[in-house]
Amino acid sequence: MGIRRRTPGKPESSLLPPGEPVGMETGLRILSYLASGLILYGGLGWLGDKFLGTAFLLPIGLIIGLVLAMFVIIRRYNPDPGDKPTK
Repeated sequence: MGIRRRTPGKPESSLLPPGEPVGMETGLRILSYLASGLILYGGLGWLGDKFLGTAFLLPIGLIIGLVLAMFVIIRRYNPDPGDKPTK
């Protein structure tokens, strides 16, 4: 059983799905998930507020967009405990 050395500042690439980008690409992809969730659901909340004459749908849409984006990020980048790392 060998010791796996890890380079400081670099993510453990064996924990990511095969073909998944590492480093700056991963960070930008996570940022785009967060931004798109906020823009999409915040926009839907803003439209709902505009057409229904309310003032509470925009904050609700922003919160829902953020929560769903975080759910997608966690599901995509958190490996299952039963998965074996690929070599």
